[in-house]
Amino acid sequence: MATTIYSLIASMPKDTIKACWIQHGGEHEWAAQTGLALQKHNVDVHFVCTMIEAYEFYTKHSLPASFFSADIFYGQNIEAKQLREIEKKYGPPHLSTIASSDVHLQLLFPNNPNVQAQIVGRSILFWETFFTDNSINYVMMRDAGSIATRPAYLVAKKMGIPHVILHMGPSSDRMSMCNVEDNFMWSELQDAMKLPVSDLSNKQKQAALEVVAKKATLKPGKQTITRLFHIWDWRQRTIRSIKRQKLHKSRGQIIDIAREMLIRQLYRKRLWWRFITWKIFPYKQREEGEKYVFMPLFNETAWVHLATRKFISSNLIEAIRHIAGNLTAGYKLYLKEHPSMPGEFSIRRLRELASIPNVKIIHPEVQGKELILHSDATIVMTGSSGWEAYLLKKPVILLGLPWLSLSPLAYTVKNFEDIGKTLFEVIKKGESIYDDEKSWLWFI
Repeated sequence: MATTIYSLIASMPKDTIKACWIQHGGEHEWAAQTGLALQKHNVDVHFVCTMIEAYEFYTKHSLPASFFSADIFYGQNIEAKQLREIEKKYGPPHLSTIASSDVHLQLLFPNNPNVQAQIVGRSILFWETFFTDNSINYVMMRDAGSIATRPAYLVAKKMGIPHVILHMGPSSDRMSMCNVEDNFMWSELQDAMKLPVSDLSNKQKQAALEVVAKKATLKPGKQTITRLFHIWDWRQRTIRSIKRQKLHKSRGQIIDIAREMLIRQLYRKRLWWRFITWKIFPYKQREEGEKYVFMPLFNETAWVHLATRKFISSNLIEAIRHIAGNLTAGYKLYLKEHPSMPGEFSIRRLRELASIPNVKIIHPEVQGKELILHSDATIVMTGSSGWEAYLLKKPVILLGLPWLSLSPLAYTVKNFEDIGKTLFEVIKKGESIYDDEKSWLWFI
């Protein structure tokens, strides 16, 4: 990772690069190793932490670190006029929009937009001072949706400081980077897509076809459901979380408190799904020969959705109702929960979704790739299912603007009211859109 990051910033005309790494969650162990490796390349990394655990880890390893100050939450009030000036300088988005994409803030100060706007405003002022006082000339962050990272992103952008958003997962050996927030891609891809489609060399074509062959393989068996645990394990985890929260409260560690609240909320959801929903909800299986459009359900509270497609992620059931009401006659809308987020949708909400005409809730053990292969189209916000559909030459409809939206062979819905027209066009054309194999392979 250190080599990859260094290759991105080595061209900067600086003797020593002073980078700022803004913490997202529990990445401090491998982030510290990356920071130490970057020091060998004359890159000084200053870690800014929202959690005390990470801050103490960095300082223990003699790495420069700062704690995202409690002053952000309980500092001096900013006058309304100054808040408006901050918003004009760094917007869009509005301060309230930034606040709505941070789940911690919504837990700590629910239904209190004035307090939330104050916190976001103080965060922006914090980064203005921090970047200037520490001569920061490169910014790295794990997300761009929290009150720590989104204001930092906007300030860095305004000050002309290069920045990168790091994505890890779904496994620990996979990392991707982007510096374009709306599309979550690297800016070079944008530049490349402005060029005309060109013929590939035999080597390039072979590489593209190998990617396709790897994704096209459907492994036998069921989809593995992750993040499940037994009642005893749940009890022990919950007790530890409550103890940690009490400790954080005594030390004034506000984001750590919210983190423990979120952890216990997740525990309850997983436990309920395993012992209640899984046993009594009438999940469906794919029916052979049935015409359908597939839509994998996504995590509505993920920052990537809250920061870019807030309306749909906050009104998902109504959005699905609208999509199902615009299907071609005889078609069904297949929905499936993500295998790593069982319980994210309560049994009440699943029943509400299942009551919508033409909607079927497929069991999460059914492989998503199987549903894509037999579908007439796949609808996604972001995520890997859209890319898999593209590689399998299945029409893909994008409700968000991931990097896949740059392909002329993907259907991007910029105005949600147009979903009916898009569905009509997709079903009418079918897989014939991929007859242009040259453009398909070129984009891959």
